[in-house]
Amino acid sequence: MWEAQRASGERRAVDGNGGNGGNGGYGAAGGPPEHQGGIGADVSRHHSTACRGQSLPRTGRRPQLALGTAALLAAVSCARLHTEPPSPPLAIERLADGVYAVPGDTGRGSEGRPNAGFVVTTDGVVVIDALASPRDGARLLRAVAGVTAQPVRWLVLTHHHPDHHFGAVALVRAGARVVAHPDRATLAAESGDSALAAAWTAVVGERAMRGFAFADTPAVPVARDTTLRVGGREIVLLQPGAAHTPGDLVVWLPAERVLFAGDLLIEDGATMMVDGSSRDLVAALARMDALGARAAVPGHGRIAGEDGRRASPAALIALTRCYVEGMRRTMRRAVAEGTSMNRVLAQMPPADAGRPTSRRSRDRRNAVRVYLEAEREMMQVAGDSASPSASPSTAPTDASKGAAAEEPCAP
Repeated sequence: MWEAQRASGERRAVDGNGGNGGNGGYGAAGGPPEHQGGIGADVSRHHSTACRGQSLPRTGRRPQLALGTAALLAAVSCARLHTEPPSPPLAIERLADGVYAVPGDTGRGSEGRPNAGFVVTTDGVVVIDALASPRDGARLLRAVAGVTAQPVRWLVLTHHHPDHHFGAVALVRAGARVVAHPDRATLAAESGDSALAAAWTAVVGERAMRGFAFADTPAVPVARDTTLRVGGREIVLLQPGAAHTPGDLVVWLPAERVLFAGDLLIEDGATMMVDGSSRDLVAALARMDALGARAAVPGHGRIAGEDGRRASPAALIALTRCYVEGMRRTMRRAVAEGTSMNRVLAQMPPADAGRPTSRRSRDRRNAVRVYLEAEREMMQVAGDSASPSASPSTAPTDASKGAAAEEPCAP
C-alpha cells in the first residue's frame, strides 16, 4: 500500500491494482495511447529506411526540422548499428540502509550519463529517474534485481528531460507506476514528441532506443509537496517551482538524510536554467540547504557526501548558488547599464559546436535566459514605481542586495 499525504493534510491510498486512476492511461505498450507502437516504431522505421539509402519520411509538427534530424540520426545510428558492444552492468553505491545511487559519469557536467537511484521497501522498490533509453532502463532494472528480489513498483521522475525519463518505458512494462509532475513542457520537446525521439536517437543510437515509447505521463501526478509512505519508509517529494524545468520534483528521505536533487544540482555547479527560472532556482537551493542532507545525488556527476572523500551537499549547493546568483548580478547589471544581450554574449567564450550542454554552452544559454529574466524583473520594478498607488520604500531592491553580496566565483 502506498499512502501519500500532501502538504494540505489530504491523504490518499494507491494500491498496485490500478487504484487512483487505474493504470494511469497506459496501454499494453507501456505508454500513453497516442504513443503505443508509435514513436518507437517511427524511429526504427526511419533508421531502417535510411540505412537502405531510401528517402526519409517527415515527422513531428515541424517537418523541415524533423527531416534534418532524421538525416542526422541516420548517419549516426547506421554507423553504430553493428558496432556497439554489449552494455556492461551499472554500478551502484549504497547511501544508507536500503537506499542506493546508480552513478553515471563524473567530470563531464551535464554532458555525462545521468545519475539515478532506488529505495528498497517492504512493499517494493521505488526507483528515482529512469536514465536515457529503454536499454538503460533495462540495465537499471537489472541493477535493482542484483540488490533485492522486491519488484519495482514505483518510478519517481525528477523532471521530463529525455536523459532522465526515456528509460521509463522499460520500468513501466515491468510493472512500475510513474510518479511525476504533470507538466511535461520543455524546450527540447517544442517541435513535438516525434522530433524529440528522433533527435535523441541520434544521440544514444538506435539499439539503445529499441522498444521506445513515451512513458513519462504520471499515473500519480504530483504538483505540490507530497509525503509518500511506502513499505515503512517516508519519502518526501518537494516541488521547488520551475527551477530547472516546470516539472521539477526533488526527492528527500528525512530519516536517512539523503537527497535526490535531479538536475537542480550538477557536479560543476552550472545548473541549466533555460527551461526554468533563476529566481526559483535560488529559492530551491535555499530549501535544499535547509534540509541538512548527509548525501546528495545530483542529476549529473559525483555524488556529494560527508565522508571526507568528496564535496559535501552543503558545498555543492553553495557552489551552485554562487553560480546562479553571480549570473543574476551580471545580467541585472548589464540590463541596468543598457548593455545589449548580443554584447554580453560577445564578451563570453564561444559555445562548443555540437555540444549544447558543455560548460561553455550552458553558460551562454543560461546567460540568455537570465538576461531576459532581468529585463522582465526590472521592467516590473519600474512599472510598480510609476504606479500612483506605489508608496516610497527605503528597502533595498533585489539588485542592490545582490550587488552588495558579490562573490569571487560569479561568472
